Amino acid sequence: MQLIDADELFKEFENHAWEYNTGREEAEDILLRFPTVDAEPVKHGKWIDTREKLYPRCSVCGEMSIDATHTNKGMYCSSCGAKMDEKE
Repeated sequence: MQLIDADELFKEFENHAWEYNTGREEAEDILLRFPTVDAEPVKHGKWIDTREKLYPRCSVCGEMSIDATHTNKGMYCSSCGAKMDEKE
């Protein structure tokens, strides 16, 4: 599935030169019939080493994470859900 911003697409329809609006209304009707999904932009962060060196902190929410020490669980912050893929 590929998510698009329908609001931006409709703005593009407004800016597009339609010859006598031929096809425009039909295209808009088709788009409006498609189901919508609730989606949030992915937050990206990185683990920041703390002075205590026990557990790193999330660069997005600042919470310490015990899960960050485990390979699979450490890919996302257990507190805010940020994906830990930012580089230094």
